[in-house]
Amino acid sequence: MPKGVPAVPLLLLCLALGPRGLALAEDSHPGIGIESMYSEAVLAYNRKQGAEALRILDELLKAAPNHVEALELKALTLKTKGDDARSLEVYQRLVSLKAPGERGPYHFEIGVILHRQKKFEVAKPHFRKAIELRFNDVTSHLFLGLMAFSAGELSAAQESFAVVKSSAADELRVVARYYLGLIHFKNGYGPGGTSELTAARELASELPESKMARDIHAAAEKILAPFNREQNFAHASLMGQYDSNISLLPATGASGKATPKLNLAGGFGRMGSPMATIQWVVAYRLLFNRNLSDEARDYEFFTNIPSFYLNYKPLGTTTAGLKAEGSFAFQNQAESPGSASRIFRKYNLGADLGLYVKHQLDRHAQLQLDAGIRPQRYFSESGLNGNTFLGRLGFRREFSRALNPSFSASLERNGAAAADSRYLAVGGGIANVLRLDGDLVVNLSLDYLSTAYRESSAGRADRSLSARASFSRPLGARFSLVGEGSFTHNVSSVAETYSYQRALFGLGVSWVL
Repeated sequence: MPKGVPAVPLLLLCLALGPRGLALAEDSHPGIGIESMYSEAVLAYNRKQGAEALRILDELLKAAPNHVEALELKALTLKTKGDDARSLEVYQRLVSLKAPGERGPYHFEIGVILHRQKKFEVAKPHFRKAIELRFNDVTSHLFLGLMAFSAGELSAAQESFAVVKSSAADELRVVARYYLGLIHFKNGYGPGGTSELTAARELASELPESKMARDIHAAAEKILAPFNREQNFAHASLMGQYDSNISLLPATGASGKATPKLNLAGGFGRMGSPMATIQWVVAYRLLFNRNLSDEARDYEFFTNIPSFYLNYKPLGTTTAGLKAEGSFAFQNQAESPGSASRIFRKYNLGADLGLYVKHQLDRHAQLQLDAGIRPQRYFSESGLNGNTFLGRLGFRREFSRALNPSFSASLERNGAAAADSRYLAVGGGIANVLRLDGDLVVNLSLDYLSTAYRESSAGRADRSLSARASFSRPLGARFSLVGEGSFTHNVSSVAETYSYQRALFGLGVSWVL
């Protein structure tokens, strides 16, 4: 082109020459006609004229069969019109045309169509490929989670939904947390289920414009509704036992007296909604034992235990609480020295004040810490009066119906008024719960306690080992057959007074409201 002559855009020149000029331009530059047709197809698609868009695209693709943008628009138009079969064919053609690293969008679209057709096993590899190529990976994880959940593959579903939960896509997080809640409930993990459903409900309430979020909010509300109410509770049990060596307190040693006895226990109360941030619980319990041996009548007690608890998010994965428990015990005593008549008199007034923190590590494991103070007043033995400080750390893990171990460690410091009664105790224990056929539940435990009475005149030190087994088997909706057996071996440095062995066996029935 000679210098000084301005360049005229080819398109303007064609317009100036009219149809003949455009035809000449298309003949010399065929791509201009194809791009013009593609632009017309885009305009038709945007005007929701799907049939017209497809007509133009089909004409274009006759001239340029591998025109990627046209194929993409055709697949999208077919999908919009509900023609999944033909749309799928076009996306599969696009997969063959593009380089492997650029196929992510097409694998995702193929997965969506196959999911809609409920061809889940065929769809999964395409979503996995989209994740590998980092295209819509969060949404692909969501689809994989939904398909795994539908197939009952809860572990796989949980893994996929956990990825979505940690993303920044709020609307998808609502779905993920809702399904995680359902998975936890199916797995018997109530705290995790309520925690996730509550989170899904709260997150959904922040997205009022989303119909999906509104639907999930309503579904979560319906599932959580039964938990969100106050309720009464009550229980009672009657057990016949044989005690080979009945005792009052470790500080006073065992009696050396054996007796059959009847134990009555019961309680009732009311609790606030466990869905509340702070749940309150008010309860009363009573314990009574009737010894059938006349020489063991002094070891009969009637104990009243009122209590009040405040629990922070009791159904959450991490919860904490405060407790205030009272204890007022009456002892069956002779009405006067040498008298055959007996009367229950005040024996002990105490309290248990403390706090606890509990964390569910996962649906199988739980960690709990308890700490508190236990003030005591004895009406006939003032040397035992004082405060006891105690702490306990516990861990439990569920593996199977037959293996559900728990471990504990405890520290207790007693500050009784009498030096001989003060002690420091360190303990540890291991237990296991077996859930056998027929709803039979068996509890096994082994506990060790080392107690040092460092200020006692005799320098007393005790070591105690206790083994216990108990079981419960339902006898209907509210009644259960219960039984227990235990053996304690206590070795004391003051052996003549405080070393003893004690066996306890019992069988009874329990009831719950």
